[in-house]
Amino acid sequence: MAGVVGRAMCKPARLLAAVLSIEPTNRRTEDTLPQRTIVEQLNARLKDEFGGRTIYYKGATEIMTHLMFGVAALTVDQLLRLVT
Repeated sequence: MAGVVGRAMCKPARLLAAVLSIEPTNRRTEDTLPQRTIVEQLNARLKDEFGGRTIYYKGATEIMTHLMFGVAALTVDQLLRLVT
């Protein structure tokens, strides 16, 4: 079965692209996708850099405390980036 599987191309599709001397393209390109909003960027940074993805606590209070500490750290980081 030739085609794109996940992000890697199968061998027949690569060979066909080489023979036809075409560059394989991804269906989702920068032109078709809108820019990420500020909220999406904030949520991504909170999850990736400030511990919002893995939380090892149970209970609403502990989780809220963990996330608010991450938001406070993110705010300080953004202020430092603004100043420097």
